[in-house]
Amino acid sequence: MTGKLATVDEELSQCIARFIISGVSSACLWVWVYIYDQYLFQAIFDSIYFLISILWLIFVKYRPGNFVIRRGISIISDLGMTSLFMSYTSEMGAALLPLYLWIIVGNGMRFGQKYLLFAIIVGAAGFGLVLLSSEYWLANRSTGLAFMAGIIILPLFYLKLLSRLHALNEQLQYQLIVTQYTATHDGLTGLVNRDEFFWRLDDEIKVAKRYNKGFAVIYLDLDGFKQVNDTYGHQCGDELLIEVACRLSDTFREVDVNARLGGDEFAAMLREVTGADQVEPVIKRLLNELSQPYSMIENKSIVSASIGISLYPENGESTQELINKSDFAMYSAKKSGKNRCVFFSDEKHLAEFSARYNS
Repeated sequence: MTGKLATVDEELSQCIARFIISGVSSACLWVWVYIYDQYLFQAIFDSIYFLISILWLIFVKYRPGNFVIRRGISIISDLGMTSLFMSYTSEMGAALLPLYLWIIVGNGMRFGQKYLLFAIIVGAAGFGLVLLSSEYWLANRSTGLAFMAGIIILPLFYLKLLSRLHALNEQLQYQLIVTQYTATHDGLTGLVNRDEFFWRLDDEIKVAKRYNKGFAVIYLDLDGFKQVNDTYGHQCGDELLIEVACRLSDTFREVDVNARLGGDEFAAMLREVTGADQVEPVIKRLLNELSQPYSMIENKSIVSASIGISLYPENGESTQELINKSDFAMYSAKKSGKNRCVFFSDEKHLAEFSARYNS
């Protein structure tokens, strides 16, 4: 979105430049007409173009957008007007070569490679007609051909430069995406990491407060994972963690957030739930999924999970409080025999929780 707005701003700046240049050139021509009684037709034509540039500026300002045809017309009109001016003003027209190059290269720098190529073609065609129709340029053909070479070769150099800059920009954008992803996701499982999960919880609390919504925080610890590492090695342990992450993602909705907090601890945020009755069936399905056999440990069922759940706003209105209470409920589940879930309850757990976290 930002890139589109940038090119619209560039088009507006181009219109302003056209307005200024055509206005100045028109004024200069009328002065020339007044003093030397020459170039009357050119002055009238340039004045018409000046009025068109005003209308074009208004049109672009109040109808912004990425209109390919509009930009194409701008290139044709700008280079066409410059070509006419060069044709009718004899040796004075030679001074417009920098303007020719500026129009061609400027369109490429503003809008990209395809516009630069189009401007090169239009510019070469326009100046070619100048060479064939102007007595001055027919008499100075070698100079004109040198200018023609410059009109084609210099923008092609810029085209090559643009291509390389575009490739470098894409590479930098990719590296930025990779860096941002690495900073917010677990390198093994691809789930969001602890810091990102806490940040999303903070954000979800703000949304929930504003729209009076609820959500659940799930804290999960694997049962039997140490045995997997000891028996089958850390390679199998890593593969099992990846499989656990897949089963988490398959069980929860896309709008929910799954995270690996570290080691064999995972967490999740179930958005837009109003109570335990909505959460419990999902958690029971997850417990069943996680206790199923794993291929990397010879299809044995030696891994399960202990899960603790806290609810917003019933169990707290801050990230840390919700995490602490779901963590406490998870350890209560583990003490109760593993492979089960426990919801944090003020009635059952608050006294012990307060003693642990406030001591």
